[in-house]
Amino acid sequence: MRNARDRVVIAHPGLPYRCTSAPYEMAFLIKWLNPQAEISVVSGVKEIPAEFVHQISGLGDKVASLMEERGIGFIGGHEVVEVRANELVLEDGDVVKYDSLVWTPPHRGWPWLVEAGLAREGEFGYIRVDDNMRALGWDDIYAVGDVVWHVVKTGWAAFYEALVASAKILEDMGLEAKPPGFLYSEDAVRLTPQEAVRGAKAWWPIYGDILWRNVYGPSREDAEAKYQWMNAMKKIILEAQSLL
Repeated sequence: MRNARDRVVIAHPGLPYRCTSAPYEMAFLIKWLNPQAEISVVSGVKEIPAEFVHQISGLGDKVASLMEERGIGFIGGHEVVEVRANELVLEDGDVVKYDSLVWTPPHRGWPWLVEAGLAREGEFGYIRVDDNMRALGWDDIYAVGDVVWHVVKTGWAAFYEALVASAKILEDMGLEAKPPGFLYSEDAVRLTPQEAVRGAKAWWPIYGDILWRNVYGPSREDAEAKYQWMNAMKKIILEAQSLL
């Protein structure tokens, strides 16, 4: 990132892709390291699938205003179709020049998951699951983490999804088990090493409504509130785990 200078372009695909916050966090950090750099983010997101609408972080508007405040450009709704030396070609034919490029190609599931009937072609080879993280149409196949048809692809989410799936598998084996009362994930965009905007949400079932959401940052007061909130959440998590 220290070597990213002059015209810096950070491009990411449409949904779903891993860690939706990461391209924007990188833009802020490069701007902090190299204030004179001309930074732009190119987003391939055209629309949000209906079942993901309520899952999207509440950080979006805050991050957009901070990008404008710090002089970071944004091009939305255009996938990258070709990468050339010092320029990107977008699907509408526009060409974006760059001196430094960070490009995330489109994420796709494994083709064999579609061939096996576990995933749908129109959902990029990801597996749609029920509330127990079981692959739809299957009694004995579970999926968690990056392979799931869902916009939330973080370590936080995968951990909770695994708790849900493991509890159901134990139940299938005739053993007593209780899944967590909610799924949880956290989003954070670090603006500098000392400040960040953060959001968190509890959600259940997997394609259902958000049960809790909040946003903190980037002030020191908000950081302290975040610290106190995380301590409270840690107690809730430990209590939930003791019930499994």
